[in-house]
This record gives sequence, structure tokens and C-alpha cells, in this order.
Amino acid sequence: RGDTLLTVAAYSRQPAAVAEVLRQPGVQVDACNRMGLTALAAAAFKGDAGVCKVLLAAGADANAASRTGQTALM
Repeated sequence: RGDTLLTVAAYSRQPAAVAEVLRQPGVQVDACNRMGLTALAAAAFKGDAGVCKVLLAAGADANAASRTGQTALM
């Protein structure tokens, strides 16, 4: 899937892991994988409110669209 480290952390459903990745230099909260999905979209897909809260608090864009036009809100 070409996931970013942040997207992998989001799929793990562990808010503490996501917060740790976000503390690393150069991590972009809205970086996309090859499918155009952000970490927030991945967490929303998994139904993980805890990870979503961490990402939103870090400034994730809930309206960022994938290549197919889907957002974390869909």
C-alpha cells in the first residue's frame, strides 16, 4: 500500500503509538500513502475514535480527499 509510518501507526489502533510518531521530526500529519489516504482516513476507516482525536488535535485535515475523492468524514 505504500503506507507512511503514521498511517501504519493509525492502522494499529493505538493512540499512544500515533502520538509518538507525531513527535518525530519531519512527520507530516496529512501525508498520504500511495492510495491517497491520510492517517486520519485510515483511523476513521477502522472506526478508531481515539486515534482520530490524536490526529485531529495534531492538525489533521478531516477534509483531505483520497485519489477517489473520499475523506475521513465519509
